[in-house]
Amino acid sequence: MILARHFKRCDKREIRWIVIHTMETPCQKGIARAVANSWALPTSRVASAHFCCDPGECIMCVREQDIAYHCGSPGNDHSIGIELAGRAAFTDDDWGKPAQQAMLRVAASLVAQLCGAHNIEPAYRDAAALKANVGGFTGHNDVRLAWGGTTHTDPGARFPWARFCEMVVAEMVPPE
Repeated sequence: MILARHFKRCDKREIRWIVIHTMETPCQKGIARAVANSWALPTSRVASAHFCCDPGECIMCVREQDIAYHCGSPGNDHSIGIELAGRAAFTDDDWGKPAQQAMLRVAASLVAQLCGAHNIEPAYRDAAALKANVGGFTGHNDVRLAWGGTTHTDPGARFPWARFCEMVVAEMVPPE
């Protein structure tokens, strides 16, 4: 764990959503650690997420029970934020490249664990579902569309939600 400088400590909170972001970086090994280290600096901007993932690893930056500053209110209060090495402008071809697929597998494994730990259905939720308080995983842009308070549109219009959902569900199936 590389503890982010900015977050709010909590003893207990209801977690309904997992919010997926892109770090607006290349998708390569080492990015998750670099971003996590930058959030730990005394000069870091007021931003954080619970986890940063790249093709090689996921780094925890904020404990799950604490509130990270990743998507505004009320999203922050009831979610776990996951930052992916990548860009909102990625195309279908970009998301299909080996590094991005490796990172999605790493993130899907984490999301499967989080869904199990917090009793979250492993399904994508759009802005309408968020407003209806339906749990699942979602993107920063969906949070923006549901409640405003941010201009971010990540993880982007071409993020492979259907494939990511399949990967998460596959990770949740116990081995035979």
